[in-house]
Amino acid sequence: MKKILWIILALIFVMTGFACSAPAISVDMFRPWNGVYEKATYEVSYYYYLENDQPQNSALEIIKDPLDDNKPKIKIASGTMDYIIEQADPENNTWKLSTNLAITYVPETDLSEEVLGEPEYTAFTNAKDQIGLEKLGKEDKMNSSVVFDMNAGKLFRPISVTKSFENLKYSFDYTARKFTYKLKDAEEQSKSFKPKEVKSGYDNEQLFLYVRALDKNSYGPGASMTISPVYNWTDAVGLKNPASYKINMSIDKEWKTIPVSESFLPYVQDKGMLTDDRLSVYEVTLSKASTNEAGTPLKVWYSKMNIDTNNIFADKLMIKAVQNTMDVSTVRKIFSVSYDIASLEIN
Repeated sequence: MKKILWIILALIFVMTGFACSAPAISVDMFRPWNGVYEKATYEVSYYYYLENDQPQNSALEIIKDPLDDNKPKIKIASGTMDYIIEQADPENNTWKLSTNLAITYVPETDLSEEVLGEPEYTAFTNAKDQIGLEKLGKEDKMNSSVVFDMNAGKLFRPISVTKSFENLKYSFDYTARKFTYKLKDAEEQSKSFKPKEVKSGYDNEQLFLYVRALDKNSYGPGASMTISPVYNWTDAVGLKNPASYKINMSIDKEWKTIPVSESFLPYVQDKGMLTDDRLSVYEVTLSKASTNEAGTPLKVWYSKMNIDTNNIFADKLMIKAVQNTMDVSTVRKIFSVSYDIASLEIN
């Protein structure tokens, strides 16, 4: 699940342009949520891409998505992700971002040789083994929270982060620079770092929110920048030094429109926001800057218009995010995970 979950928020910082031909991105930031509580719930879908366009079993529910070049795929897991922003300490102007993910995989019998037929079953087995997928018929959960500062000069500066998977729990205190983690069936480990080892930056869990918080002037067509360092404490387990990355961010040259999920239509349908049932969005691509680091690009779509509920607005709300997994030997797309907004609550 770890390979899937880098998608569930990666982040950030200290920015410089990386493409001379692309316009530089402004780094003015603002608070894109209003009120003291915002909860966006996303439908999570995990897909396997069929190697054969016409599998032997015609009863398979094959999905084709124009946003995905109509490549034939089948759903192998589904669930929800809650993305919650709430005030942590009003007096000190600190906030907490929580992410709660739960997905359930289809039973192994749904993807048997009898169902998929040959050679699709062999292709699926090879793809599954390549990423270490062993969750068929089971549930996967992830919970994380990061507390951050919203005072002038310290916008989005992380204060602490906690995260838990089935086999790993960890926390990092950015003030004390102390990392504590526990692997399943192992003793708790802790390590403290020197100031020079953890430079001023942001946490992996804030990615979607940080990108959303960039001023709209940052979203010029074709704009690009590099974000560094991005601290990912999941990847730091067992390492001597913190795990940090540079992230390339780019805005597509063309403005896009995408369909929204049926469950989210009531939030936008009667407000003059849709054209042919499609919502205007910014398309953002995020990728690790080094070709030596694992991970395929992450595509995220943010609404160009404010979306309101209870007469309170959410600015540049994340509407959809997708990350693909490629076969390293054939460069064939074999899996993808998609997050599609389903509901919004603001107080």
